[in-house]
Amino acid sequence: MTVEGSASRSGSLIRLRPSADGDAAFMVDLLGEDRESVMRMARMPWPLNEDGARHWLRTVGASGTTFAVLRAEDRAYVGCIGLWPIAEADGGVAELGYWIGRTYWNQGYASAAVKLVLEVARRQGLDCLQATVKPDNAVSRHILEKYDFVLAGERLQHQPLRGGEQTVLVYERDMEVRQADHDRAPMREALRRRRPRDREMR
Repeated sequence: MTVEGSASRSGSLIRLRPSADGDAAFMVDLLGEDRESVMRMARMPWPLNEDGARHWLRTVGASGTTFAVLRAEDRAYVGCIGLWPIAEADGGVAELGYWIGRTYWNQGYASAAVKLVLEVARRQGLDCLQATVKPDNAVSRHILEKYDFVLAGERLQHQPLRGGEQTVLVYERDMEVRQADHDRAPMREALRRRRPRDREMR
């Protein structure tokens, strides 16, 4: 499945295509010297080399629907976005995750990619999406809120590659709620069951 849409700030058309092993080299080009960005990702190895990137693509990437984010005009690889089923939740609930290489920040690519992948989620019949972000990642928080994700709270998340427990913010989006009603609509029962216990949520 290939999906296309525009990035509002740059005016460029972007394309989502399924991730492939060959993307490992592109990932290293964008992230191999960017420790700060990699450390924001729970499951991306650091230091990142092509073997590590291929392992991520074949494990984490292959566990869901994962796309390369391309600038359509020249097929430049700008990042990655995906939807991954949440095993502990009922069917129809998935995790949204994405990253854009620092070279391509502030050009609207992340926002455009999230918009496109929401259409993929609708086509897949997903009921609810969840995303976790580090508290200091203001840009990602803004993008999620722009597309009607609601801040559900804060929790400790087990991240073995990051040294253990890490504090993350949990955002949720009900795919069946109209935008105008989202703020006052209750979360679906599936997401309520997925939420951390009260002692983990702050």
